[in-house]
This record gives sequence, C-alpha cells and structure tokens, in this order.
Amino acid sequence: MNKNFMEALKEEGNVYYTGNGALSLKNSGNSLVDFFYRCGILMNQPKRFEELFLNAFAEDKEKAIKILFYSRDVRGGQGVRRTFRHILKKLGNLYPEIAVQIIKYVPEYGRWDDLYAFVGTKVETEAFEFMYKQIIEDVKNYKDNKPISLLAKWLKSENTSSKHSVKLAKITRKYFKMDSKTYRKMLSELRKYIKIVERDMSENKWDNIEYEIVPSRAMKKYHRAFYKHDAERYEKYLEEVKNNKKKINAGTLYPHDIVKMVLKEENETAEMLWKNLPDYGIEEDAIAVVDTSGSMYGCGESLIPITVAVSLGIYFAERNKGKFKNYFITFSEKPELPEIKGETLYEKVQTLSQAYWDANTNIIKVFELILETAKKGGYTIEDIPEKIYIISDMQFDMAVSDNSKTNFEAIKEMYEKAGYPMPQLIFWNVSSYGNDVPVKFDENGTALISGYNPVILKYILTGKDINPYEIMENVINSERYKNIHIN
Repeated sequence: MNKNFMEALKEEGNVYYTGNGALSLKNSGNSLVDFFYRCGILMNQPKRFEELFLNAFAEDKEKAIKILFYSRDVRGGQGVRRTFRHILKKLGNLYPEIAVQIIKYVPEYGRWDDLYAFVGTKVETEAFEFMYKQIIEDVKNYKDNKPISLLAKWLKSENTSSKHSVKLAKITRKYFKMDSKTYRKMLSELRKYIKIVERDMSENKWDNIEYEIVPSRAMKKYHRAFYKHDAERYEKYLEEVKNNKKKINAGTLYPHDIVKMVLKEENETAEMLWKNLPDYGIEEDAIAVVDTSGSMYGCGESLIPITVAVSLGIYFAERNKGKFKNYFITFSEKPELPEIKGETLYEKVQTLSQAYWDANTNIIKVFELILETAKKGGYTIEDIPEKIYIISDMQFDMAVSDNSKTNFEAIKEMYEKAGYPMPQLIFWNVSSYGNDVPVKFDENGTALISGYNPVILKYILTGKDINPYEIMENVINSERYKNIHIN
C-alpha cells in the first residue's frame, strides 16, 4: 500500500464533479489556495466568499488578510468591492483586534468609503478617528496649496436622495464634530480642489474638465457625455492621446471593460483606453485557451464569463511576445485557432468566428489537437507551447468514458504517451459557477488563479517551477503587499 487508510479516506472525501459530470476535486487541500483561487470571482456571493475567507483565516491570519486585500486591490489585484466590505464588517464584529490593525490599509488598496463597512461594528470609532485625522491634514494642506487625499471625494453627503447615504453622512458629521453647513462647505471646497469630474459636469462647467486627470472608470462611464457637451475639446484630446502628446488613464480598467464598449460599434475612447492598458505580456512560448462553451454565457451572473474570457484571450494574444503572438485557442465542441486581425480593437473583436461556440466543454480536444499536430509534423519541445493559460469556468466534460480520471490526469497521461514534457497549465477561473478545483495545491507545473485583471501574469514567472501554493505566495509576498502585517 502506497498510502495509509486515513490518506485514502481524505482523498475519497475530496472527490467532486464539474457541472458537466467530470471527475474533479472538492478543494485543493489548502484553505489559503482555495480562497486565493476564488477571491476574484465571488463579488456577488458574500456568504461563499466569507466561508472561504474564514477557513483561510483559521489556517494563517496574516496570509488570509493579504489575500483579502489582493482581492480588493483595483490596481494590483482583482478590484472586488462588495465581498471585501462584507468581510470588513465581519472582522469588525468578530475580530476587532485584527480589524483595528487593518484600517490604515483600506484606502491604500480600496477606497475611503470602504471604511463605512465598520459602521455598527466594534471598531466604528477607530475607523472614524482615522478618517478625521486625515480630513484635518487635508484641510491644512488645502490651505497651504499642497496635495490632499481623495477622502473628501468618498465621504457621504447629506444632500443626496439616498437615505442610507444621508444617515452615514450624519454619523460622519458627528465624529468630525461639524454642523451641516460646515461639513457641506468643507466637502465642496475640497472636492473642487481635487477637481472631481462629476462636480464640473453637474455644474455644466465642461470647459473646466482636464481630461488627462479624469480617472479611468470615470472616462469609461462619461465618455459619451464628453462627446455630447464638449465635442471639440474632447476630440482634440483623443487625437493628442493617439499621437502620444497626452495621456489617458486606463490603469484601473480590465480588458472586458473596454471590449464591451466596442461590441456593437466603433469607439475612439475605447481604442485609446485599450492601447493604454498596462502591459503584462511576457516573452514566453505560451498560448491562451479560451472556453467558449454554453456555460460561459452565464448562470445569473452580473458579468458574462465569455466576455471576460474572450477579452483576456485577445489581450494575451496581442501582448504575447513569444512565437504564438496574435493567436489563442477557443474550445467548446471543437477547438479553433483564431488569429487576432485588424488595426483597431473593434476590428479584432468583429473578426472572431463563433462557429463552434456555445456547445459543450471538451478541453481534452484542445490537447489532442496540439499533440496530434506535434507528432504528425515531427515537432520538438521547442516548437510547442511550454505554458498554457486555460481561461474558463472549469466546468469540463468527462475526460474519459468511465470518468476514472480528472481532466488534468488525462492530459498528463496524453503527454506521457506522446513523449512530450507536460506544459505548465494555468487554470484561470472567470466564473463564480461551480465549486470544484482542477488540481491540488502542491501540483507542480500548475497554477490556480481567478478574476478579470491580467496583472496576475507578472507573478507567473517564465522558466520557474510553479505550483498553486507558490503562485499565491508570489502574489502576497510581492512588493505590493509585503507591508501588510497583523499581530
């Protein structure tokens, strides 16, 4: 016997199945990896997110907190807001000694208004004391004509239609020891000072808008209004961006945010945003495999997974510096190898064939295609992909007729029989549907990631031995998160 009874019992208890009935795993065997693997896709499932977080928290509190901030981080992470706030409230009630330590990190990785999640918890006072200290500093710097934080932008106002916002504004005033008039005047002056675009729009002062400092999500949201009310200046600005004379902010947008803008018509703003997305392309012999099966069209999700997957596929193919540049593989009933053609993003999206989309989820056929092509042509290891990014909801079909192997096990066996070394497989989950995990946390040559931000690419290093746990460690121990500590 190679394993004791307890190990065998654990393995049997970890058997799970995909939505299409394929053998899979219930979890990776490590609670931190399980949380990391799903933290970027459960934005509308706070209870499920909470369960994964608390399991990870029980395993290692500081690492779980770092993953939590990675999930919220709009620039370096996955930009998940609702579930992050849900956990802040949970920590504020159950673990106030931890919550009070992480208050200072919240505006750095999220927004100042995330701190309102602590209202009604045991650390409410500490949260408002932190904000009050900042607002005093901002007022002083404003008077001295120095830079200030964005706190005033996100503080709640009393002159709003939302009863909940008005309630929070009154609580804020109480902690700031201000009457309504003083509070309102302070917000007005500070917001004017930091040049909030919504303020100029509401006052019909379009000439005041400095397009170079408009945040990326505001640019996406208001670009039609800019065309309508300030066409001449806005078109001139876009032309200057096109000619590299001015910049456009795109740092907090993800590929699907922009692809959605060109699904039906050409959009010059989208083109400029796309070209200015951060470039995480790595020079490696890698290719993306994009799931275009029926389940990718969403199961009540607010964001359709196929839009995310295809957007990431285009992004990766276009920025890939290796031999597979401008190509990715789609798989459903039959794999295809579309070439990204066209000068504009609109043209690239429109040229994608959808002939074999919206069917089943046969990942095995992708690897049959790769290996059969390699064997027939006598290609060597240097010719075929050494890394494959599987962008999917992971709801694969059965790998073998008797369902005795997981898809990963079947793929591994296929490469062994063909005489080729196994490529690194990056399982990139873009859907909240499904509860299974494709591989264990220590499976070498694999990674388990999720979400919509290609920033994760920079943590998956070329030529390095990887496994799901190591990739998670690469992220949370990176420069971006290394200063997050709790006692």
